[in-house]
Amino acid sequence: MRFLARRQLSQSELVIRKYGTSRTARWARRTLALPVIFLAAAGGYLLWTYHGPTPTTEIYHGIFYCCEELPNGPQSGGLVHWVRADLNVPGVGIFVTSKDPEAIARGWQYRLQFTMSAVAQQHLAAAVNGTMFATDAMWFRWPGDLARSSETVVADHVVSHVDPNSYLLWWDDGLVVHLQKQKPPSAENLAAAKWAIGSQFPLIVDGVINSWAGGDVDHRTLIGTDPVRRLVWIAAFDRSSDKFAGEYLLKLGATLAVTVDGGISTAMAIGSDATGVSGGRVVGDFRPVATQFGFRALPLK
Repeated sequence: MRFLARRQLSQSELVIRKYGTSRTARWARRTLALPVIFLAAAGGYLLWTYHGPTPTTEIYHGIFYCCEELPNGPQSGGLVHWVRADLNVPGVGIFVTSKDPEAIARGWQYRLQFTMSAVAQQHLAAAVNGTMFATDAMWFRWPGDLARSSETVVADHVVSHVDPNSYLLWWDDGLVVHLQKQKPPSAENLAAAKWAIGSQFPLIVDGVINSWAGGDVDHRTLIGTDPVRRLVWIAAFDRSSDKFAGEYLLKLGATLAVTVDGGISTAMAIGSDATGVSGGRVVGDFRPVATQFGFRALPLK
């Protein structure tokens, strides 16, 4: 009897092993495989979109891209990506995100969007993230969430709002650049501005770095200009202080520059028609933002 009992028990164990344990094992294997698949996909995406050190390269008519390694130290590290637009070249223009009609109807201004998506949808040559912003999202921020800009923005003569803490970098109808050195933006400048981006910190004014430029290191996004040569730069730093970033843009030739939203918002993307470099995400773009600043241009192809 004991032998039979042990034999029956053994058969039961075989059934459990065949149907129960195997199902559990399959479920466990699949569950453990999900993070591996996700990490592999994320790693593949980052590798596919990686942009390393690149000499200055014309990627659109009048649009040049460059990526350089920064010295590793207390003020900088990693890479800097910059794009320069020559407004003297026919077809080269400024882009600033327009307000979203549906968002306005619901008491907001914009809908969150990845910079890479904005570049693709607007057929831009390149763009970076824009102003700081507030959103209706409580925890996670997703594309399409309602948002409003913290600083003043002007897109094709449409003013977002007047922020009392904004210094305004703006271009008139002739694409002549101006920097209002006082805040808030004046009614006269807003009336004349076709494109404008607000900033809470003018980093370079008339070729001089702001004495308040600090040494705290973070991801940085900057917009710089040379009014005389009609050149505009957008730059995204992996790791930089305001002071270092300002000195870097001075070396490039900028005589005016402002900071925009940085940290995890820092992002840069290049258009799919670019020549000499791959289009799409260049750096950052890990969360959607309310506004972008960038350039329109004609492809070289």
